[in-house]
Amino acid sequence: MLLTVDAPIADKVSLLAMHFSDLQNGEHSAELWKIIESLSEDIRSSYTTPSQAHDLLKPARQLYRRLGMDPTHSRPSSEALIRRIIQKKDLYRVNTLVDIGNLVSLAIQLPIGIYDKQCISGDVSCRLGRKGEFFKGIGKSQVNLDERICLADQKGPFGNPSSDSFRTRVTLDTRNILFVVFAPTNLFELSVFETIIFLVQTSMDFYAHGKLESVQCISELTDKQYTN
Repeated sequence: MLLTVDAPIADKVSLLAMHFSDLQNGEHSAELWKIIESLSEDIRSSYTTPSQAHDLLKPARQLYRRLGMDPTHSRPSSEALIRRIIQKKDLYRVNTLVDIGNLVSLAIQLPIGIYDKQCISGDVSCRLGRKGEFFKGIGKSQVNLDERICLADQKGPFGNPSSDSFRTRVTLDTRNILFVVFAPTNLFELSVFETIIFLVQTSMDFYAHGKLESVQCISELTDKQYTN
């Protein structure tokens, strides 16, 4: 499975795509949630309102604005998490793989997507949604994609930095995933992505006991692939 970024947005978005196999998903990891709660408490102790957390929200907002999207209208998933924490709302507990994704997103302040590879058909492109395109969201009737960044396979769009689709959702039966980090190209540094790779791989290994199959860094500045 290969990921590509369409030319019209290649100078605006960088992707980190990691492929994992043989994962063991679960309903809840107490150890993982201790780390999430500790990180959440650090954020709450530093900011009393979301408007004060400009430094945490800036990277994802830069990505949206570079793509011509209003981050206050359709919020990046990382910002949605940070806002819930500062507003002292509970984070959703879905399953271990989704919780790992939330941990990583909070740690790096960038939106991520986790997709069940068994539900993806063929190669994947990152592009702008076409007029009238949408996908069925998780807990939403539909997510409109007109001129909004999305990931799409042979069956059509299935995710973006704000929402994931019902079709490729991660369940307790999920064993193989595509883990994607969305970043603005102007913030891309290979050393930063290598740090994120280490964080994601370590978390997946410790909490889900999976194998990292391959990594692809996609940016106008580099196009590197790593395989184990």
